[in-house]
Amino acid sequence: MKPIHKFNNGNGATLCNACSVIIETGLTDALLCEECKKDYDKLSLVFDSEHRVLQAVKEIAEERIAKIIKQRIESKN
Repeated sequence: MKPIHKFNNGNGATLCNACSVIIETGLTDALLCEECKKDYDKLSLVFDSEHRVLQAVKEIAEERIAKIIKQRIESKN
Protein backbone atom coordinates (compact mmCIF):
# COMPACT_ATOMS: atom_id res chain seq x y z
CA MET A 1 0.00 0.00 0.00
CA LYS A 2 1.07 3.55 -0.69
CA PRO A 3 -0.24 6.75 0.92
CA ILE A 4 -2.96 8.60 -0.99
CA HIS A 5 -2.01 12.26 -1.36
CA LYS A 6 -4.33 14.99 -2.66
CA PHE A 7 -3.73 18.69 -3.20
CA ASN A 8 -6.52 19.91 -0.85
CA ASN A 9 -6.55 23.49 -2.22
CA GLY A 10 -2.77 23.76 -2.06
CA ASN A 11 -2.45 22.54 1.54
CA GLY A 12 -1.94 18.88 0.70
CA ALA A 13 -3.73 16.05 2.48
CA THR A 14 -3.25 12.36 3.16
CA LEU A 15 -6.36 10.20 2.71
CA CYS A 16 -7.30 6.86 4.24
CA ASN A 17 -6.74 4.00 1.76
CA ALA A 18 -10.02 2.37 2.82
CA CYS A 19 -12.62 5.11 3.35
CA SER A 20 -10.89 8.16 1.78
CA VAL A 21 -11.37 10.39 4.84
CA ILE A 22 -8.61 12.98 5.36
CA ILE A 23 -6.18 11.50 7.89
CA GLU A 24 -3.87 14.50 8.13
CA THR A 25 -3.38 17.85 6.49
CA GLY A 26 -0.10 17.71 4.68
CA LEU A 27 1.63 14.83 2.95
CA THR A 28 2.52 12.00 5.33
CA ASP A 29 3.20 8.26 5.15
CA ALA A 30 -0.05 7.41 6.99
CA LEU A 31 -2.19 4.76 5.28
CA LEU A 32 -5.38 4.32 7.30
CA CYS A 33 -7.58 6.39 9.61
CA GLU A 34 -7.97 5.17 13.21
CA GLU A 35 -11.24 3.29 12.60
CA CYS A 36 -9.97 1.50 9.50
CA LYS A 37 -6.64 0.75 11.23
CA LYS A 38 -8.54 -1.07 14.00
CA ASP A 39 -10.40 -3.13 11.39
CA TYR A 40 -7.16 -3.78 9.50
CA ASP A 41 -5.39 -5.02 12.62
CA LYS A 42 -8.27 -7.38 13.48
CA LEU A 43 -8.57 -8.75 9.95
CA SER A 44 -4.85 -9.19 9.40
CA LEU A 45 -5.06 -12.18 11.73
CA VAL A 46 -7.73 -13.79 9.51
CA PHE A 47 -6.57 -13.15 5.93
CA ASP A 48 -3.29 -14.29 4.43
CA SER A 49 -2.56 -11.34 2.13
CA GLU A 50 -2.45 -7.58 2.53
CA HIS A 51 -4.68 -7.17 -0.53
CA ARG A 52 -7.45 -9.34 0.95
CA VAL A 53 -7.23 -7.53 4.29
CA LEU A 54 -7.47 -4.12 2.64
CA GLN A 55 -10.40 -5.23 0.48
CA ALA A 56 -12.29 -6.42 3.58
CA VAL A 57 -11.55 -3.14 5.39
CA LYS A 58 -12.78 -1.16 2.37
CA GLU A 59 -16.05 -3.13 2.42
CA ILE A 60 -16.49 -2.41 6.14
CA ALA A 61 -15.74 1.29 5.54
CA GLU A 62 -18.28 1.45 2.70
CA GLU A 63 -20.93 -0.10 4.96
CA ARG A 64 -20.06 2.38 7.73
CA ILE A 65 -20.33 5.34 5.33
CA ALA A 66 -23.62 4.07 3.87
CA LYS A 67 -25.04 3.72 7.40
CA ILE A 68 -24.04 7.31 8.28
CA ILE A 69 -25.62 8.65 5.08
CA LYS A 70 -28.82 6.72 5.75
CA GLN A 71 -28.99 8.08 9.33
CA ARG A 72 -28.51 11.66 8.07
CA ILE A 73 -31.28 11.24 5.50
CA GLU A 74 -33.64 9.77 8.08
CA SER A 75 -32.89 12.54 10.57
CA LYS A 76 -33.89 15.18 7.99
CA ASN A 77 -37.30 13.53 7.48
